Amino acid sequence: MFDKYKPRGCEKMLGTKRVDSMEELFSTSDIVSIHVPLNSETYGLVDEKFINLMKNEASFVNTARGKILKHIDVLYEPLRVGKLT
Repeated sequence: MFDKYKPRGCEKMLGTKRVDSMEELFSTSDIVSIHVPLNSETYGLVDEKFINLMKNEASFVNTARGKILKHIDVLYEPLRVGKLT
C-alpha cells in the first residue's frame, strides 16, 4: 500500500504492507489499482514513466477518472508487447 495521506499504521488494519514510494510499490506489485480523485496533483499521473516503473506482466486497473491517464496511447504499446496484462 502507498498513500501519502494516510497515517502509518492503517496498513496493519488492512493486513497489508506499507511502502514508502510509488516506485517501490510499482516494481513489486502484480496488480496496480488506482483509486484517486481527479485534481491538479493526479491529472495525467499515469504516463510512460509510471508504466515503465511497473513490474513486467503486471496488471493495471484504473478505477479513477480517465483523465489520470496522460493519454490512452500510454497503455497501447505496453499491452501490445506484454509489459502489461
